[in-house]
Amino acid sequence: MSEQSKHTPTPWQVLPDPRGRLVHVETSPDNPHGAGLPVCSIPTRREGDADFIVAACNARDDLLEACRWLVNVAHDEGRAGGRPEPGEWEAAVEAGMAAIVKAEGDV
Repeated sequence: MSEQSKHTPTPWQVLPDPRGRLVHVETSPDNPHGAGLPVCSIPTRREGDADFIVAACNARDDLLEACRWLVNVAHDEGRAGGRPEPGEWEAAVEAGMAAIVKAEGDV
């Protein structure tokens, strides 16, 4: 990915426009790269889409990490009858479940 095509760092949030016609997606106050950096604006009637975009983008890194972990654990177990370390499956599944909850916007 080129430097020019990199996305605005997460986390993001959805904020209403004072005039009520748009909702704005921008970086959250806890974003280490700075709060209030604009990402996009969406018509108010599509606010659900904005919420979905923000939840999905904010969960991206957690989902990738959990998927990579689960794939690695499964790969290790499948190799030559190997076994994951005690508790490793459970921890990987817990990370996956937490990432799913975050992606669903429940956090």
